Amino acid sequence: MNVDQVVDEVFRQESGRILASLIAQTGDFTLAEDALQDACIAALQTWPSAGVPHNPAAWLNSVGRRKAIDLLRRAGRWEEAMAAYGRALELCRNTVERHFLQRRLSEMAASSQSVDTR
Repeated sequence: MNVDQVVDEVFRQESGRILASLIAQTGDFTLAEDALQDACIAALQTWPSAGVPHNPAAWLNSVGRRKAIDLLRRAGRWEEAMAAYGRALELCRNTVERHFLQRRLSEMAASSQSVDTR
């Protein structure tokens, strides 16, 4: 099975669960859809050279969460992005992912404080 087929299969089987997770974390259906689509694009770009991950659905969910945060940040919605990371952190059971989320939340908080003081 080639990468395109794997992404298609994972999307057909898992997109409902991934989308529900992203909606729960962001509170925004449209944002969650965009983030999932961006995650699928990232998979199509990354997996041919890096290989398909052991758990492709979890990879799409993690990348989708990060893409949602990036979309929020680009839109200048710092508070919403930080709240989304906070929700993701609350739901996260993976130690490595939790560490990433905690570090990213701290970076975002520091970044927003430096912007506010100017």
